Amino acid sequence: MKTILNLIQANAEIANLKKELEESNASVEQMNASVEELKASHATELEQIKEAHSVALKDANAKVELLTEANEILEEEQKSASEQAVQVLASVGVEQPVEEAAPEPEVEQSIDELWAEYKAIKDAKERRAFYTENIKPRL
Repeated sequence: MKTILNLIQANAEIANLKKELEESNASVEQMNASVEELKASHATELEQIKEAHSVALKDANAKVELLTEANEILEEEQKSASEQAVQVLASVGVEQPVEEAAPEPEVEQSIDELWAEYKAIKDAKERRAFYTENIKPRL
């Protein structure tokens, strides 16, 4: 009798396990279908983004070309304006180009001023660098 009860319980457990397996299989199939839908959706979105970026890149390259051409035209106009200025100056009688004013040379410090500045420096490395750069060449 006990064996029959065990067989009945085992059959019931098998039926439960079969039911759980079928439910799990259905859930896996549902998940696989969702994954496939997401893959298709992702592929479509990716293609749209690629297309949009391709269009934007073509637009940017076209703008770069236009700006490069405009820059070249402006450079040519600048050269021609410079040439015209030279011709006007030549017609007025200017033979040599006008030189820019040269910067006034720095007034050199006396050796005593350099020594005073050297003594005011606290850091040993800075003092050594100052001495090497400013005082030593004068000695």
